[in-house]
Amino acid sequence: MDTENIGQQQSRRRRPSGNGRKRRRGGKKQLPIIIIIILLAAFAVIGTAAAIVRYAPSKETMPLSSYFAATAADQAAVIVNGAYDDNQDGTEIQSVVSGGAAYLEIGYLDSTFDRGWFFDATEGVLRYVTDTQVISANLDSSAYTVGRDSADLGRPVVISSDKLYFVAIDFVKQYTDLSYTLFSDPARLVIETPGYEKSVSTAKKDTEIRRFGGPKSKILAEIAKGEGFSVLENYGKWSKVLTDSGVIGCMKNSCMGNVTSETTAATLPERNYSHLLQDTPVCLLWHQVMNTSANAGVSDVIAKSPGVNVLSPTWFTVADTAGGLRSIASLDYVRTAHASGIKVWALVGNVENADVDMTALLGATSSRDNLVNNIIGSAIAYSVDGINIDFESLQASCEGGYREFIRELSLRCKANGLVLSVDNYVPSDYTAFYDRANQADYADYVVIMAYDEHHAGAAEAGPNASISFVKDAVTNTMKEVPANQTILGMPFFTRVWAVNGSDVSSKVLSMAATPQYMSDHSLTSTWSETDGANYAEYKDGDTTYKVWLEDAKSLSLKLSAMKDSSLAGGAFWKSGQDSSDIWATINSYMN
Repeated sequence: MDTENIGQQQSRRRRPSGNGRKRRRGGKKQLPIIIIIILLAAFAVIGTAAAIVRYAPSKETMPLSSYFAATAADQAAVIVNGAYDDNQDGTEIQSVVSGGAAYLEIGYLDSTFDRGWFFDATEGVLRYVTDTQVISANLDSSAYTVGRDSADLGRPVVISSDKLYFVAIDFVKQYTDLSYTLFSDPARLVIETPGYEKSVSTAKKDTEIRRFGGPKSKILAEIAKGEGFSVLENYGKWSKVLTDSGVIGCMKNSCMGNVTSETTAATLPERNYSHLLQDTPVCLLWHQVMNTSANAGVSDVIAKSPGVNVLSPTWFTVADTAGGLRSIASLDYVRTAHASGIKVWALVGNVENADVDMTALLGATSSRDNLVNNIIGSAIAYSVDGINIDFESLQASCEGGYREFIRELSLRCKANGLVLSVDNYVPSDYTAFYDRANQADYADYVVIMAYDEHHAGAAEAGPNASISFVKDAVTNTMKEVPANQTILGMPFFTRVWAVNGSDVSSKVLSMAATPQYMSDHSLTSTWSETDGANYAEYKDGDTTYKVWLEDAKSLSLKLSAMKDSSLAGGAFWKSGQDSSDIWATINSYMN
């Protein structure tokens, strides 16, 4: 055997064997690298998937029934001019659905849309007064009246639910200008009022309406391409919108078309409140008549009050909560006044009978109707020219009934050619419920009783009617009442104040009695520019007596304020308290 060849063959066999071992060692080094690559790829895939999940829009939905909170099964959510009050405290149900029709809670209707609605819960009567008619409907009845005509809604006009009262919105719409759409599942009522300015657009493509702005917010509804909506608020990339299907939520601005403006139009004709106004300035004198025999003094009153063109005798007083009326009226009084070319606006007051519950009287339909009938009947019986309503010290609980009383009485007065004037305190927060704006619509004249700035029982002494007090009264009244319907009431009296430490009391001092009072106490007055009145004081022991005089000079400033504001005229409390020289001053401004 050739040993050399054998060695070469063995050598050749060993090399491949060695090369094989080297390849196996090389493979072991490459395996971890491959695994790492695989793992990195896996992580990349997982990361990409996570990123997709993280940034992808949410598909989670939120039921509209969760968004539009309801506290009762028949409750409807209400959206007014793009605003939704979710009413989470549940203190008041704003709207319900009954028989497929929407109803508005009467208090919500009154406070939000129209203060003309008044419901008497005791007798179950709904009233509404337009510029010409009284509309009346009973609880749970489909029938109603417009003046003397009858009509039928086809469903109950007023219903009750959960101790609240609701008026059918299609009935409301006949008299209160609004437009509405009722949606279901859940029930929601979308209302717009005339003059509401809104931004509108349409969807450029199918998209979602989400609870909040952002892709992760829950979906409330889908909106199709071309579907309309109102843009309520712009958040940058998102906007709060109200869709034409009554859903409020957020959508991406990139999905919106062009945004334009729209204004909700009126659907009812504008009302025309007519008034019986004098061609010449009103110069009214209140005549306090305490009994029937006092009516005989009217000739003397006329003789001592040259220039007066209206007398207002205090003849009628509310007698009870049933609407009864006490009277000390006199037909001869009216005839005497008319013979002198003077009109009579008989006063109807409540001061002389403070025991009457005015809230109960004015709030109950039957008693309010009875009072109106008694006033009109008495006015006709005594041939008076007008009525002067003087209801004082009313409580805020009278608000709705008092407004309704003025409205209903005004239509009856107009139908009988009677002027209606209403006496008011100077405007203040606690007398706002007298609602002078309502009076301006329905009554002919609104009278400001611009005195008793410091009244009996006040904690400090002060002028009866400082000029700033009077001017503020005029300015603030004219925010609600036109000048040609405003009469400025001025006093013929002041108060003498007794001040002893913290003890303060007063007594009335008339203009007529002032000269004698000043003489008796050897007083000389000084003019107060700030108060617009002459001022005097003296001491008696530990008591200081103070008086801000009402005289021709102080009255001139008030009359000037009346004339400068082009008011309808002046009224004066009261006959018998005036001084002999005051009428020349009054007439110089009235003429």
